Amino acid sequence: MRVKRVKMDALLMEKCAAIIIREKTLLVVRKRFTNIFISPGGKIEPGETQIQCLRREVAEEIGVEISDALYFDSFEREAAFDHKIIIIHAWFVSVYGECYPNSEIEEIRWVNGKTRVPIASIFKDCVIPRLLAQDLIDE
Repeated sequence: MRVKRVKMDALLMEKCAAIIIREKTLLVVRKRFTNIFISPGGKIEPGETQIQCLRREVAEEIGVEISDALYFDSFEREAAFDHKIIIIHAWFVSVYGECYPNSEIEEIRWVNGKTRVPIASIFKDCVIPRLLAQDLIDE
């Protein structure tokens, strides 16, 4: 789904999300004091490109460096935690090193189509079904 540019205001957030796949499973993370798994990534800082945002957020949250990034798609939905409209720019990301919970991240998990954990709507409803359809993660 292509996202039209919307006028930025207090009710709209723009973020980048890393799609990290290993052995046909997808990495998701859970922040401290929450029960919903989300993608690694975060808000784009002023003057920052999407790739710069991904590099910074991935290093902060899961302690690894990005080696390569390829644009996947952008999605618009209500945010899992902020009750604002969020635009997520999702990127396939390859990383150096072993991912681990860092900073505000409490837990990481590698999931497939059958994993039963609560996952935020954009990844649950948009990203994971497309990854399954493209046979990039297991059913």
